[in-house]
Amino acid sequence: MNELFWVLTGATLVPAAAGFAAVRKSGRPFTNEAGIMTLSAVAVAAAGYASIGHFGDWQVRTADEATDWQLAARLTEARRAAKSETADAASLLTLAQAYYDGGKYAEAVDVLTESESRFGETSDAAALKAEALYYREGRKLTAEVKALTDRVLAANPYQVPVRLLLANDAFLNERWTEAIREWEFLLQSGAVKGRERAIENAIAKARYRRDMASKTNQ
Repeated sequence: MNELFWVLTGATLVPAAAGFAAVRKSGRPFTNEAGIMTLSAVAVAAAGYASIGHFGDWQVRTADEATDWQLAARLTEARRAAKSETADAASLLTLAQAYYDGGKYAEAVDVLTESESRFGETSDAAALKAEALYYREGRKLTAEVKALTDRVLAANPYQVPVRLLLANDAFLNERWTEAIREWEFLLQSGAVKGRERAIENAIAKARYRRDMASKTNQ
């Protein structure tokens, strides 16, 4: 689990903590309800964490053992298609995505670089390359990654993976206002249908962290 999981967990545990306090104050003994409240909070956080999108959008990916065979099958098929006589930009993008999903970021970058040299740059390929570079470099927003994200968003401001990447990097590096701005843009754009609750929880946590940091610095 990464930082975002605890962002969402914190947001959902607050009501649970309030419930515990009320029970303690009343003098009534704790019951199984208390345990259920905690488990429910964690479950809600996990659900929200998953609902935002692929786990790799928020942390360095590692393939789950249960799906290793699926990734292997995808990679085998994608490699075959990329080496065929009919290989095009789409087939190379599919291969790069398979590498990325398997946590093979360097390989994904290499394939996308090859695709760019052969077929030119597309917005989707540039977005994926920015993500792969970011994780390949140990979650660092290098000058190359920033240049890519700027170019992608200039062409399409609603590239969700890139916006989430920037928001996550800002949050992890305590740039709370920047993270909030990116998440709020996505909410207002309507580009994250079905994932609003999870992002709202992340925004709430970022605001809390920002406010606490402001009080500490006063």
